[in-house]
Amino acid sequence: MTRIKFLLIAISLVMVDQLSKYIVRHSGGFYVCNSGIAFGINVPYAFIITIAIIIAAVIFLRKNESRIRNYELSESRKFQILNSKFIILIAAGALSNLIDRLLYGCITDFIDIKIFHYPFFNLADVFITIGGIMILSRILKREARIVRHRT
Repeated sequence: MTRIKFLLIAISLVMVDQLSKYIVRHSGGFYVCNSGIAFGINVPYAFIITIAIIIAAVIFLRKNESRIRNYELSESRKFQILNSKFIILIAAGALSNLIDRLLYGCITDFIDIKIFHYPFFNLADVFITIGGIMILSRILKREARIVRHRT
């Protein structure tokens, strides 16, 4: 995927999220000004979660260090292209939430799933979540194929 195409898609996703938040803020719709992180997690919990994620990432990288070093880009071109599409979702969601944080001091959350007692969220959170789940899914499928191929 070309860089221009990547950039245009990311900007389009940011614009969709920002437009949805603008409409909710200016139409009298219900929204929450979330000063925490994703899905309404308060900052103290955010700190704990961030530390846990960093520790998990370090452990994962240490355990897979040799596999990461031996990773060949040429054999996994399709894998990279698919993941780049999902990285666009994550990058656009993160950028859009950062724009909210810088402009308003909080993130505008307005989607409420009343069936579950789930925190409010926004389209940027959806982009980030879908991108992350899809990348993780691709990695797990790829690892399963590698393990099956070795046996």
